[in-house]
Amino acid sequence: LPYRPPSPSLTVPPVHHYIVPSMMFDEDRPTPMRETVLSYLSGVVFAAAWWLWIDATAYSHKFETTQYVVSFPQYIPGIVSTLALIMINVVNWSDLGGMNWGMSEDSTQARTRLWLFFSLILAFGSVIASVWIASDWWFSSSHSPKYEWPGIALIFQNVLILVAAMLYRFAKPMDDDEGYGTL
Repeated sequence: LPYRPPSPSLTVPPVHHYIVPSMMFDEDRPTPMRETVLSYLSGVVFAAAWWLWIDATAYSHKFETTQYVVSFPQYIPGIVSTLALIMINVVNWSDLGGMNWGMSEDSTQARTRLWLFFSLILAFGSVIASVWIASDWWFSSSHSPKYEWPGIALIFQNVLILVAAMLYRFAKPMDDDEGYGTL
């Protein structure tokens, strides 16, 4: 077949069209680069968190004794942190504003604030649970230091998922976020 040059609609623009540091945090642009960069960064942090935990799980299967192999209860803080990430980011910024604190039928703000508060309790509770599980299971004085990596990875996983949740939460604009996450 003869060579056909690509059509103009399929050409890729130069790299400087994607990321220009001076334009990254310019709020006057229709779609600020801040949203894009923080959203991608949040995804990378979230993926790194789970990657660390998967690595620690694989590493624990190399131990000569099955006593130190990662089991399902040690997955629970990461699963709850992931659920909290989703719960935190379905809240619409505009539903958090206002002074209505009553629990009447039309009090969307109070219910949204309670939802966000419960989501943050789950996120911070997962970090606390990961520290507790790691210190009880892997950091006890009877263990050899070579068995500590799964505990360290568990703590990093939950802290990084919390960081990813906050990055993605603040990547979205605080005003005029129509159609973004309805509760």
